[in-house]
Amino acid sequence: DEFFAKKAELRGQLDEFSKKIDDLMWKKSEINKAIGEKKQEGTSMRNELNKMKKSIGYTSEQQIDDRIAAIEFKLVTDTNSLKEEKDLLKEISELKKNRPKVSKVHKMEEGLSQMDFSGSFKEQLSQINEEMTLFREGKKKVQEKMSELMEGRKAQLGDLPEIIEQRDA
Repeated sequence: DEFFAKKAELRGQLDEFSKKIDDLMWKKSEINKAIGEKKQEGTSMRNELNKMKKSIGYTSEQQIDDRIAAIEFKLVTDTNSLKEEKDLLKEISELKKNRPKVSKVHKMEEGLSQMDFSGSFKEQLSQINEEMTLFREGKKKVQEKMSELMEGRKAQLGDLPEIIEQRDA
């Protein structure tokens, strides 16, 4: 019968739209997961950077150089006990170890500020959202055709369902 063929065709179109929408939803969830991972990576890098900053205690190599010069001046001019002198020499060696870390911290800060954690993903998401909108509109049109077909069938059958119901009663 023509009605059932048309109904099956429309049902197939609806299923096709649903499958495409489901595929896009899956892609969207994968992209959101990747964005979350990138943000997590950025957060961990930021935490590591802050930890390094705290361990160094100085924000520039000049500050370290100034502190080393102050300690050396104190060693030369002041009278220090042996313990104080050892502590000051130990501090100088620590400062000299930390000096290269300051430039490393600055490089990490620059790298973090230049990192784009979700730029390309946002473009992909907007593209997927546009496609999903198109598919949903197409699905809505097919659903409207389906309801028109069903209404036409009801009008065509007329009182037949009531007659069948009375007959079966």
